[in-house]
Amino acid sequence: MGATILGFCRFSFFGPSDTKIDYSDRDEAHRTLYAPERMETRFELFENLMLPGVAAQTDKDFRLVVVTSSTMPAPYRARLADVVAGIPQIELVVSEETRLAHVLRPYVSDPEVAGQGLLQFRCDDDDGMSRHYIARLRRWLPALRDRMIVTFPRGLMLYRDGKGPQLHPMYRNLTGAGYAHYTAGPTTKNVFGYSHINSGRRFPFISDPGFSSYIQSFTATSDTAFRAERKIRQFQKATGIETGPRAAKFVEEALADDFNYLSEDGLKQLLLRAEGASVGA
Repeated sequence: MGATILGFCRFSFFGPSDTKIDYSDRDEAHRTLYAPERMETRFELFENLMLPGVAAQTDKDFRLVVVTSSTMPAPYRARLADVVAGIPQIELVVSEETRLAHVLRPYVSDPEVAGQGLLQFRCDDDDGMSRHYIARLRRWLPALRDRMIVTFPRGLMLYRDGKGPQLHPMYRNLTGAGYAHYTAGPTTKNVFGYSHINSGRRFPFISDPGFSSYIQSFTATSDTAFRAERKIRQFQKATGIETGPRAAKFVEEALADDFNYLSEDGLKQLLLRAEGASVGA
C-alpha cells in the first residue's frame, strides 16, 4: 500500500485554536464563533475556494478529515454535511470534544492508517490548494524519513487594501498552507500540534518552490485583519508578498496551471462577497 496521505481541516471548531477567540466565557465564545455574518463568510470561502481545490486534485489517493463541533447550530451542520457530500475523499467529523488533539489522535495513532508511514497535511477552511498538491506530496515520499517536513513556500495571497482586492504571489517557507509532516509510523501528535513556522528549528525539511501550492485569503474574520497602510506593508513583508513587475505574470501562470478552476476576477469578487458577509452587507 505505501504511506497514507491524510489531511485535516477545522471548520468553526469550538475549542482553543488560532482564531483568537477567548473560550473562558463559553457562551460568548459560542456567539462569536457562530455569528451569522461570520458563518456566511466561512461558508463563502469554504465552498468556493477550499472545496474546489480538493475536488480538482490530480491524485485522488488521499483522505481529508473536516472537523467541526456538535455545538454548531443545526442548520450550519446540515449545510456543511451537504457541501462536502460530493467529494469522496472527505470525511466529516462532528465532535463533542473541545480539544482538537483528542479528536485527531485516533487517526494518527491507528496502525492501519499510519503503519506504513503517515504524511499529514493541514488546510484552513478559507484557503485554496493547487490541483497538484497531493501529487507533489507523493513525489517526495521516497525521500522522507521519520519526523521530516515538506514545505511548499510558493503561493498566492488574496487580500484587500485601500485600493481594493489584491492577488499577489508570496513566498514563505513553513507557512501553514503549504505544510506537511511525515512520521514513519503511528504517532500521538497531529499536524496542528506543531508551530509550523518554528518547526524547521526542530526537524529537517524539504522545501519545494517549484509550483504555487496554495491561495491564502485574508478577510475581516481572519486572524490577520488590517486596513492601515502601515499594517499592510508589515503584512506584505512578513508573508513574503511580491508586488513587483513580475508579480502579474506569476499570478497568470499560477492560475493557468495550479488553479485552472479559478480566475483572478472570480477570486477578487469572491473576496468582496466574503467581506460583505462579514460586515452584514
